[in-house]
Amino acid sequence: KESHFILVICGSATSWISKKIINDTGGLHNRITEILHLHPFTLAETRLFFESKNLKYSLQDSARLYMSLGGIPFYLESLRKGESFAVAIERICFSPTGILRNEYNNLYQALFNHSDIHQSIVEVLTQRQSGMSRKEILAKTNINSSGSFNRAISELIISDFVTEYIPFGKRRRNTLYKLTDEYSIFYHRFIKSNKKYTPGIWQQLATSQTYKIWTGYAFESLCQKHIKEIKQALGISAVYTEISSLNIQGDKKKAGFQIDLLIDRKDNCINLCEMKFHNVPFKIDKTYYEQLIQKREAFIKHTKTPKQVFITLISNQTIIENDYSKEIIDAVVHLADIASN
Repeated sequence: KESHFILVICGSATSWISKKIINDTGGLHNRITEILHLHPFTLAETRLFFESKNLKYSLQDSARLYMSLGGIPFYLESLRKGESFAVAIERICFSPTGILRNEYNNLYQALFNHSDIHQSIVEVLTQRQSGMSRKEILAKTNINSSGSFNRAISELIISDFVTEYIPFGKRRRNTLYKLTDEYSIFYHRFIKSNKKYTPGIWQQLATSQTYKIWTGYAFESLCQKHIKEIKQALGISAVYTEISSLNIQGDKKKAGFQIDLLIDRKDNCINLCEMKFHNVPFKIDKTYYEQLIQKREAFIKHTKTPKQVFITLISNQTIIENDYSKEIIDAVVHLADIASN
C-alpha cells in the first residue's frame, strides 16, 4: 500500500515559521498544502467564550474588554468569575502579578527574531491613530535597511499586529500602516507609564481624558475589524465593497476633514461611517448635525463622486431620535449588531 504522511506545523514563532517553512527555498519549497491563519476572536466569538466560562459580562463591558485585550484567548482565559471590567483590567494589567503587566517585551521577543525592529515600528505607530506611510515610519524609526523593515512589517501584518490601509481614491503605493493590536495599543497608552502600582489605579485612569480619547479610537478599531457584521446590519452582505478611510489636511483656504471608515459599494453608493463610543445614549445636537452636513459636502466636493453618499452612525449606545437624527442619519448600526453571530 502507498503510504502518505501529513506534517502539521503550528506555533506562535512567526519569524521562524515564515522563514523556515512558508518561504523556505530548500526541501520544503512549494510543498505546503494548506496555510491556516488563526485570527483572534471576533466580538461575537468572545461573547461565546465568556458564556462557555460562565463569565457574566454585559455587552458594554464585553466590548471594553475586547478593546483592551483584543480577541486573544490566552488573555481572555485570565478573566475570573465575579470580576467587573475595572477589577479585571487592574489585576491583569497593573497589579505586580498581572500577566500583562510585563508581557509586552516577552511577547515580541517570543514571536520575532530581532524584535527590536518590530517594537520600534509598533511604538512609532502608536503616535498616530490613522496610520503612517512606509516613508514616515522609516524616518521616525531610523531603520536603515529596507530589507529589515520589509521583513518586520510583513511579520507584523501576518501576526495581526498591523493592518494595511489604502486611503480612499489612492493606489497601493499610498498604503498606510496602522497598529491594530489592542494589547499593544493599551500597553503604550496606559501600562507603560504606570508601572508603579497603586491600588485603584485603573479606576483613576478610567476617569481621565486620555481614557475617553482612547475609547473613541479603540471603538473605531473594533468597528474596522467587524466589517462583515456591519455590512450584514446594513443589509449589504452580498454587495461587493472596498473599505478605506480618508484624511484631508486643511489649509488657509479650506478646512480639512477626516473619515475613519468608508464603505465604497459596487451598487453605486458609499456609506460614510461615524463611530461613536459613549457611556449614555447618544443625542445628535445642532452643532454635530451641521458638522455632518459639512463633512458630507466636503467629501463629495473633494472626491467628485457621483455615488449616493449615506451617513451611517455606528455606536455602542442607542441613539436618541430627534429632528436632527431623522434628517441627517441614513442608517444606524448598534453594538448588538456587531456582536451578533
